[in-house]
Amino acid sequence: MKAILTWHAIEDTPSPISVGTATFADQVAFLASHCVRVTTLAGILTAEDDALALTFDDALTSFTERAWPMLRDAGLPATVFVVADCVGGRNRWNGQAQPGIPDLPLADWDALARAAAEGAEIGCHSRRHPRLDAIDDNALVEETCGAFEVLRERLGVAPTSYCYPYGVVGRRERDAA
Repeated sequence: MKAILTWHAIEDTPSPISVGTATFADQVAFLASHCVRVTTLAGILTAEDDALALTFDDALTSFTERAWPMLRDAGLPATVFVVADCVGGRNRWNGQAQPGIPDLPLADWDALARAAAEGAEIGCHSRRHPRLDAIDDNALVEETCGAFEVLRERLGVAPTSYCYPYGVVGRRERDAA
């Protein structure tokens, strides 16, 4: 079986997008025990056996401050999906808090550059985190292609993966990415 495990926040707060720090540390210990093979996101596409890839949506500071150091120290690869125009801000998409979702800080460019230099894969998660099915074709191209360009300029890496905000994807969104 191949699978992708996804997290958002590693925070000790009750929220639908958070996993507690101690729980995450236990998860990392299990993943590092070699009971399962952890590979890169690209590696899972070519894996011929059971494998897991680890991903983090939104590039919250908890990724660069908590999750990535634990994963790096355990020798585990991970991909963080960055909302390019919101780096260093907060997860208030379109300037609005999401009901039931905590208002959390996003990693800044320096923290993302350090994580990338240490081996974290940088993936693209749009420019501003809109519902892609609710925007016109020109905006869709800007949200996808534009985000790749911002990440390439700011971090010096060319992302090879894209995570669709809210998981909304159809043929039009796939073609744009």
